[in-house]
Amino acid sequence: MIERIREFNLPIHLNPRRGDLTVMEQECPFEIKRVFWITGMNQNATRGEHAHRELKQFIVAVRGEVAITAFGPYMVKTYHLLAQPNHAIYVPPYHWLDIRLHTNPAVLLVLASDIYKEQDYIRDFNEFQKIAHSL
Repeated sequence: MIERIREFNLPIHLNPRRGDLTVMEQECPFEIKRVFWITGMNQNATRGEHAHRELKQFIVAVRGEVAITAFGPYMVKTYHLLAQPNHAIYVPPYHWLDIRLHTNPAVLLVLASDIYKEQDYIRDFNEFQKIAHSL
């Protein structure tokens, strides 16, 4: 069964005097094996532009606003705007992501279910389209 992208609103404890605290304890639906973040992205730059065969991701824009266009099974297109540090998305395998920065600076945090494996990537959009239509 192919999963869909799910959105999460993580618990946030607002404190104007001491700073806001966002918490993630059990929301991530997989064991985290890799963590990375993207910074210094130009406002017109695009990241992502690939899909994964097995990797699962949990993505949070901890600073700034990031727009994610996703293509999933059967090429169903969804749009996700991460504009608050407590808003996250879970991205299962076989979802092509195009990530665009809406504000600068921004910091995009990604929690991944596995270490980097080049063979897991689908980097050709035409190849992805064929796979997506067959899921």
